[in-house]
Amino acid sequence: MKPIFKRILTLTFCTSVSCFSIFAQSISGKISSKNGEVLKGTSLRILNSNLGTITDSEGNYQFKKVPAGNLTLEISGVGYSTRTQKITTKSSENQEVNVVLAESSSQLDEVIVSAEKVEQKAQKLPLAVSTITSKQVADYRLWNVKDLVAIVPNMYSASPGDDKNNTSIRGITSTSYDQPVATYVDGVNQFRLDAYIPQLIDIERIEVLRGPQGTLYGRNSMGGVINIITKQPTNKTAGFAEANFGSYGTQRYTAGVRTPLIKDHLFVGASVMLDARDGFYTNVFDNSKFDVHQSFTGNYFLKYVASPKFSATFNLKQYNRKNSGSFTLAPYALATLDSMKYKVNYNAVAKDNDNTLNGSAVLNYFGNGVDITAITAYQTNDRFYEGPIDADVQLPFKLQSLDVNAIEVKNDAKQNTVSFWTQELRLSSSANTSSNLKWTLGGFYFTQNDPSAQTLLIGADGAKFGQPKNAKSSTNALADNNGYALFGQAVYSIDEDFDITAGLRYDSENQKLTLGSKFQQGNFVLPTLKDTTASASFNAFSPKFSLTYKLDENQMAYISYSRGFRAGGFSQLGFDPSDAPLIAYSPEYSTNMEFGWKGTYFDNRLRANFTLFGIQVTDAQTPTLVPELGFRTATRNAGNFSSTGVEIELSGNIAKGLQVDWNFGTTAATYSKLAIPQSVFVAGKSQKVETNFTGNRQIFTPNVTSMLALQYGQSLNKNVQFIARTEWRLLGKQYFNLANTYSQEDYSTINIRTGFSTKNFDLMFWGRNLSNTTYIAYAYSFGAATLGNPRTIGLSLTGRF
Repeated sequence: MKPIFKRILTLTFCTSVSCFSIFAQSISGKISSKNGEVLKGTSLRILNSNLGTITDSEGNYQFKKVPAGNLTLEISGVGYSTRTQKITTKSSENQEVNVVLAESSSQLDEVIVSAEKVEQKAQKLPLAVSTITSKQVADYRLWNVKDLVAIVPNMYSASPGDDKNNTSIRGITSTSYDQPVATYVDGVNQFRLDAYIPQLIDIERIEVLRGPQGTLYGRNSMGGVINIITKQPTNKTAGFAEANFGSYGTQRYTAGVRTPLIKDHLFVGASVMLDARDGFYTNVFDNSKFDVHQSFTGNYFLKYVASPKFSATFNLKQYNRKNSGSFTLAPYALATLDSMKYKVNYNAVAKDNDNTLNGSAVLNYFGNGVDITAITAYQTNDRFYEGPIDADVQLPFKLQSLDVNAIEVKNDAKQNTVSFWTQELRLSSSANTSSNLKWTLGGFYFTQNDPSAQTLLIGADGAKFGQPKNAKSSTNALADNNGYALFGQAVYSIDEDFDITAGLRYDSENQKLTLGSKFQQGNFVLPTLKDTTASASFNAFSPKFSLTYKLDENQMAYISYSRGFRAGGFSQLGFDPSDAPLIAYSPEYSTNMEFGWKGTYFDNRLRANFTLFGIQVTDAQTPTLVPELGFRTATRNAGNFSSTGVEIELSGNIAKGLQVDWNFGTTAATYSKLAIPQSVFVAGKSQKVETNFTGNRQIFTPNVTSMLALQYGQSLNKNVQFIARTEWRLLGKQYFNLANTYSQEDYSTINIRTGFSTKNFDLMFWGRNLSNTTYIAYAYSFGAATLGNPRTIGLSLTGRF
């Protein structure tokens, strides 16, 4: 046999059987409750490793081979609070570790997060992070990322009409598809809203990092990061199925299974969701249902664990949505009138077809001193409309409609198909190291291909409004972008009381946008304009520094500084290439100062977190109306603003079976400089003027968010528990345009969830917005608004095995 083949076989054999000396010791023990009952089927795993197991019928467990060093063991069981146990192992030493769990009705979970790219306790991190566990996802009845509003202090999220959520945190927001709050699912950046999957199914936990996270997460995380982790397959075969039925024809079916194919080595998992809704709106043009929605979501895993040192996880996610009547828009002044609520007047209704596919491969290597992670991802979205969309909101004329599948310029069947490649490589000090210095280094690369095309159709009534009738104005654009980043972060423990964290990231991005256009009226066709191309490059350094003081094992305080960066881009300002149709706007920067206090009290029955923040934003990218382009919105660097606020998160088991959660935030986001160039028509001619909006409030930023939740559980017998839950959500006043002429006053909604729960089944009645409060959820700067959902009630049946 040739030497090269011998080496390959030897490496494969050693990887499979773990012939590494650092994995020579074992850990075993028993898991029991406080009353001495042994707990079978309890899950255990060692953080930042491939090692996991479950207890047998006697409550016993064993890890046959574990690394030497400082380890953290996480223990979780149905009906019991999740807790962690620190363990220090030595080479060739076998240890016995017995753990006692408290009932979840008497103690809070110890929450583990991966917010800083390694798994650790959330209460030990020097940053503001909101955590939602798998149990809380069910308790809050979270179906969509935008349902996190107010659960996360100072977070707001709403759909502009196309089921893509525009999200803001602490006043950092945007109306474009390049959002300032980054969303990660299973470690993969949902690069833009094009390839974004908002549905939540089979969730392990959700982490929301508030404030700039540029050092580790990079571009477009100025406002924060939403980090979603779905449940992974393990040695324990588990599954679920759930059916929901509710108002407005709501149907939602979910199911999933996770199982080992080869114990300890090969695992598969799959979860799917099908939902449908008749729509909240009526189209008065023909008295038909509007916004009739249905979608399918899938999440599929294949995980190979070659050894305790190496694993490979392959994941495929899909999201297929159809909506007959996207963009439920009405004039702002009419939207909330009793006679117009949940009504639109559309003479052109398009069926929105949105198909997203995300694939990723994650490789993990846990070495002796260094851990390595590589994440490769491909995301694509194919979106098209069957027919044009009515573009003259509520006007009973055949004036304007928009064909988003325009192929007037280039005959390309995939005109609106976007795609993204991303690659991240990360090296970090081993999680089990006893060194005072822990570090992370990495690199990130992306490519983006983003074509789009649309045609503005002017109907037979165009002449009534001074526009050419029966005309078509088509535009075609192609964005071809790429970029890379290098980053590093280190945490040094000065002593048992003080930690210093320092980090730095360099981002470099290249953008290229090509634009073409064509105009046709009747049989008259203008020559197709020559494509116009513009390119620009952006780069930035994003530093971070924090100091942590640990008062004791349960309390800590920190102060931090960080800088945020949002890449620049292009605005389309005209159709004629001689009129400079593509103008670059610059990056936006933020400086963030934050003070935080975290504590757990009364044997983990009460958790209290407090945050005080201040943000300065320069070169703010603001949406600006361009009337001569049919009131399109362009982005310009038009001002600076500051945002200050307070956040409070309280969670406690105040009595057996009674849990209270209160999440509260205030944000005062005000422009210290805001001068917007606008176009006005004087004597039939367009003139450019500058309007000063200094002192105005930031858009999509409620000045208060509050969520108060009370849940009571009472055991009816050994197997059945009765659960009653109510939630009161309050959102303060917010504005939807920079002139602050479109706004929503403060309002509140009530949610409930009550029913019966056993180990394997739940039967729950739920209600959302029981007060049937009418409020504007999103409004455009040109004066069109969409309402939040009305009162809905429903029934949920869940089975687990």
